[in-house]
Amino acid sequence: MERNICIISETSSHILTKIISDNFIMLGLAERINIYSDVNDEKTLLNTLYVLAGIKDVTVYYIFEDAKLSKMVKKYCNDCGINSFDIHHLAFSFFYQTFAKALKGHETKEIEDESLSKEFIDFALRTDDGKEIEAINAADIVIIGISRTAKTPLSMYLSNHGYRVTNVPLVPEVRLQDELFKIPKEKVFALYMDPDRLVGIRKERLKSLGLPKDSVYASKERIEEELNYTKDVVEKIGCKAIDVSNLSIEETANVIINILKEV
Repeated sequence: MERNICIISETSSHILTKIISDNFIMLGLAERINIYSDVNDEKTLLNTLYVLAGIKDVTVYYIFEDAKLSKMVKKYCNDCGINSFDIHHLAFSFFYQTFAKALKGHETKEIEDESLSKEFIDFALRTDDGKEIEAINAADIVIIGISRTAKTPLSMYLSNHGYRVTNVPLVPEVRLQDELFKIPKEKVFALYMDPDRLVGIRKERLKSLGLPKDSVYASKERIEEELNYTKDVVEKIGCKAIDVSNLSIEETANVIINILKEV
């Protein structure tokens, strides 16, 4: 386990930031995660790098489309002897090359070329967390669920298996988008999770952000309210629901793929 993790990213990279932080939290791979997002210029980046000097045993994960900002972080970390990883480079090399090759001949759906692989990944990133809801009609799979049920990592995993995937957050206070009721219910999959497990995951999320763990967001009462809301939504849409409490991302994806094969 790494003691201190720092994730530095620009605004346009918030999806990758979320994926990385989610996985560190869910897998318990770090004692503390410091997230510095919306670092979009040299001045802000320099101020952020100065903060790192006061953190012991730190590992830096940086995510920038801007090559100049990436080079600044890399140079600073090299000069200071800090372990660092260029997540933007690693992630997209992984997405565009490893999966494109590994999935050829896969029993689910074959990705014929790298450009098509990029299209699926771009679709998942562009429509993540309910963005561009009008694109939902083009999706092969629509994932819905409350916060911290691993919608984004699951969407990315399925996109690497040759599916156009989008996900939509469920929040009791936010009106459901009409588009959810206009698409075939067979495309929609709702995620459930044991409330006690969600309490733990949300508390870790709050801890990583330096927020109080006794927030309503991580209370069992609030989570049960959100899960009951999810059940109501599932009944209204008539879609499938999956309990992901004890499933890995890969196992959940396989459940969805197998259901789709039967449709």
